[in-house]
Amino acid sequence: MRLMTNVSPRYASTDDDASHTAIPMEAAPPAIRVVDAAASFIQRSYTVRFLRTLYMLLTVCVSGVFASAFLVINMFYSIALIVLGPVFGAPWLGVDHELVILGMLLRMEFRRAEFYRTHAEALDKLAGNDTTTTTKLTKREIDALLQEIVQAQNDAVQEQIESGEKIIETKDTMSLSSVVVATVFFCAYCLYFWHDKGHSYGDVNSKYLDGLAIVLPMLLQEEMATGLSQVLLWYKWTPFSVDALIASTFGPIVRRHQFRSFESQINKQCLSVGVGAPDMTGFTAFITSLWTLFFLIQGYIVERLGKDGDARGELPRHAWLINTYWCILYYSGALILFCYLPFVCHISQLKKKDLESVAATCRTYIFLKRMGKTQSYLLRDKQQQEQDILLPSPYDEDAYYMARHLRYQTLMKMTADDAISFALYVVALSTYNFERTNDEPNALPNMQPTTSDRLTLSPLVKKNNPSFWARRIGDHHNATDAFPAFLLRLPKLDGTYVDSTEDHMTLFSMPVMDTYTTHHVTETITLEDVLIERNISNPNEIFNCSIVQNKKIYIAPKCNHLVCVGLEVKLMKKYTVSIFIMADQSADDAASFGLGPVYVAVCETPSVVRLRPTVDSPDTVEFKEVVDEHQLRAFASCTFKFDDKHAQLKFACKDTDETDAGAADEPAL
Repeated sequence: MRLMTNVSPRYASTDDDASHTAIPMEAAPPAIRVVDAAASFIQRSYTVRFLRTLYMLLTVCVSGVFASAFLVINMFYSIALIVLGPVFGAPWLGVDHELVILGMLLRMEFRRAEFYRTHAEALDKLAGNDTTTTTKLTKREIDALLQEIVQAQNDAVQEQIESGEKIIETKDTMSLSSVVVATVFFCAYCLYFWHDKGHSYGDVNSKYLDGLAIVLPMLLQEEMATGLSQVLLWYKWTPFSVDALIASTFGPIVRRHQFRSFESQINKQCLSVGVGAPDMTGFTAFITSLWTLFFLIQGYIVERLGKDGDARGELPRHAWLINTYWCILYYSGALILFCYLPFVCHISQLKKKDLESVAATCRTYIFLKRMGKTQSYLLRDKQQQEQDILLPSPYDEDAYYMARHLRYQTLMKMTADDAISFALYVVALSTYNFERTNDEPNALPNMQPTTSDRLTLSPLVKKNNPSFWARRIGDHHNATDAFPAFLLRLPKLDGTYVDSTEDHMTLFSMPVMDTYTTHHVTETITLEDVLIERNISNPNEIFNCSIVQNKKIYIAPKCNHLVCVGLEVKLMKKYTVSIFIMADQSADDAASFGLGPVYVAVCETPSVVRLRPTVDSPDTVEFKEVVDEHQLRAFASCTFKFDDKHAQLKFACKDTDETDAGAADEPAL
């Protein structure tokens, strides 16, 4: 009797034949083939899941160990910086300010701490918290300080975007072969020490250590810098920060730390493209220099033990030398292991085109967040700062003057592309429901492109969404809300609010900045104002601005070839908003933009879209995408239709009867 063993998976055996002949699987019944395929798939899927889980655990452990070490080192560095700073000429800002700066340093918010230290005095003067003088600031001085702060915020935001580009450039210089060669050198030394010298420290040739001191730091500069940037990038954009840890541990004691799905998703997007990655090349140079010194110390230790005749370090007086030697050895091994981290993390997959695609969105979000915090600080009363409550009624003219001119100076510092991108970002942001709670499931839709034969839109009406367009600065808002504080409505000079009365939003009525800097201005600064002030006469400046991910141009064959343009704005991952701008139907030119309605939808731009000319219109206009060969010519045909009243605009003058300290009017925009 023959037994069949080690049967190949491609064969199955049957008991019908006494010889147990193996038959091919192709000849086996279909049920057997299906079961075998399913078992093979399940086995592979479990293996993949296990390897993926193991990889994630190892990555988290390695990054957690180094992040903990960095936190400890940073704690000593931060305390030393606060204590020793005045000794080396740094200004002492007072206990309250220094404690705030210390908290920022402990959270590794180095840019924010630098900004706060540089502009704390100006912020105190603007907020009325300056105890060194009782003299009231003139409006000229207020504007000068606001210009300084806005420019500093602009520079800080731009630096975060540029840091993403730098980390990509540094990442491109990495080489896995360098880490492998460094590992080979280090392992060769360990083998030499353990095998050839048998743990005899005094017999080790110090020249080997001198060679490691030269070769290893030189090989691992870029890899170490990228790894450090990766760890700190995780720390910056993930919720596992120091303040979140404190809030979750001591929830009843400190204010509850709120994590909104919106902010979480934006942070993930910034993390995915490397925005805000700190430049660690300088710190890496310090670490590698220290590493070289440690190797030299090891060389000194082996020579010292050899001269003292205690090659194995058995004498009690040499115990500290042995401990130091092993600590440095473990330190070297950990550094080499850490240099593998960038190659197994997402940072190794970063590409410049990925950053460029969402850089404008990230920049606008970060800028809104920073300016909102600045505005909130200026509008807080001294007794209310700890509660983070903005000034409610009664109307405080001086406080709102600063907020109004903060926005005015912000608009003045914006380039044309920044202002247009800002307006489109705000319109796209209006699709997000900030009233969602953290516990609400599916707070963010898993966006999929809408099919072209289903999309029918009505014009965007601001008064239909008062929770976004009409949210006032004193209405149930504090610094912990997810809604951007910089978008809150400001009152006019007399304390009243202007409600929107337009039937629907148009391209020209698209809001940009709520300023009210003069008595003559009764509405929000609109995109039309920006276009006229910046002398922009080509609509392609809007269609090609930096925040637009993709654009399409449509025509309505049944409506005199009326033109419509669709612009994609990516707010966050899996959340793309399309803004459709219809040309003016009443104009002689079918591609005349400005007074046509604006539409918005959470989707990617389809090939066919149906738009209602008015909100109450039962009819729709069907727009079809222009063929690729005619796209450029179609975009080139687009024009603006400005109102003739702008040609005869009369300019307002300052009131010369009042001094700078009491002047109520400022130059009109």
